[in-house]
Parts: sequence; structure tokens; C-alpha cells
Amino acid sequence: MLFQPPPDAAPIIINLPPIEPKSDLQGLADVLFGALGLTGVLVLGAVVLGIVVAGAIYFKHWLEERRGEGGQSERIRLDL
Repeated sequence: MLFQPPPDAAPIIINLPPIEPKSDLQGLADVLFGALGLTGVLVLGAVVLGIVVAGAIYFKHWLEERRGEGGQSERIRLDL
């Protein structure tokens, strides 16, 4: 009885809008779209990284050929 409000205090009433429950399909669709988005970002990052690495290897090879640093002992030509 020590923590009860005085009897003349009016109650506080809050009206909340009704919440429509989500169906399981909507929740599953959100998860799938999120996973596909993450997968797409990872695949795109891997492709870009692959292109950058391939370009660096090609440029290094081209630079060695231009400078004449590529020795004949490193390559074996197959005359097929």
C-alpha cells in the first residue's frame, strides 16, 4: 500500500495502432533477399579482386618482356 498512486489520479491510456502479423512467407522472403544481397556483394568483390590480380600479373609479365628480363631458361616452347 505504500507504492499505490492516490485514488484521485486519472489512469494514462495510450492507443496503439493495430499491428498486422507478418506471415512466414514474408519473413522467409526477407531472409532470402538478404542472403542473395550478401552473396551478390561477395561474388562481385571476388570478380573485381580477380580482375585486379590478373591485371597485375599481366602487367608484370608485359614489363618483364619489354625490359628483356624474361630469360629463355624460364620458358620452353613447344612446336606442335
